Amino acid sequence: MSIKQFLSLVWLLLAAMVAPAQEQDVRNDSTVDVIGWFCTGDTLVYRFSSVRAEVAGTDTTVTESNGNKFRICVKDSTKKEYLMEYTPLEVSVSDSTSAQGRIRLLSARSLLGTKVLFKTTGLGAFKEIVNWKEVYNAILANSMHVVDQIYLENPTLPSVKTKPEMLKELRELCAQLYGSKEKLAEAFMAPLTLFSYHGKEFPVGENDAESDEGRVHYDITKGMLDGEETSDDDEYQLYMKVDMPDSAGVKTTIYYSYRYFADGWPRDYLVTVSEENNGKETITQMNAEWESKSWK
Repeated sequence: MSIKQFLSLVWLLLAAMVAPAQEQDVRNDSTVDVIGWFCTGDTLVYRFSSVRAEVAGTDTTVTESNGNKFRICVKDSTKKEYLMEYTPLEVSVSDSTSAQGRIRLLSARSLLGTKVLFKTTGLGAFKEIVNWKEVYNAILANSMHVVDQIYLENPTLPSVKTKPEMLKELRELCAQLYGSKEKLAEAFMAPLTLFSYHGKEFPVGENDAESDEGRVHYDITKGMLDGEETSDDDEYQLYMKVDMPDSAGVKTTIYYSYRYFADGWPRDYLVTVSEENNGKETITQMNAEWESKSWK
């Protein structure tokens, strides 16, 4: 499973698993309503990482790892929605020496500082990317510059594929991956997954349920978080395990762990997908943790 497929799967499951929360200010002790009590000027910086590994017996091989640092700031807030700004600040990839890895690294670096504006509901659930055309054009233009740099670094490349051919393929690929508001949202699912549970309601305690996605085990807690000195009684944690129906002999289990500040900002999340097939396990993991939190 590629990281893009993994993120798409996570996005779909999170969106469908639980019921919408009531839009109200009163919290019931027997439930957790994931609501964003955000204010204009709220700014959080997160560190994100994704890892893919293959496990065979006692041997574990990491096949892919990437990371970045990003900032999310509330630009405007009303009763009905929030306007947020996502800005990538740093990036790293496990393979930065091969031609493909070099392209990925340069492409990611070229977008550092790009501002992606998106809206959420009044509860904090993601709605849409606002400036998607501007971001798409920036991705396309920056990708062209990356191709220029790659051909400068590798003078023998034209004998394999001409630069005009590469640019044409690149334009087609960008259109395929990012050429609509919905496709661009998929590309930015790593940060947007922070808001996947907003607008949802959960019963406190341990519960089991059946869904179209499989059997779900919930463990929802409210109160101070273990190991967090700055935590308080209004914070909460969501843990879920989803056993999906076997497909073509592949057993898939997905684990979710989210922890929230009292105002609904995520402290961190950890999502792990385990796929078992003929004694071989593939693990794909996505993690984001807050680094700083400030107000204007």
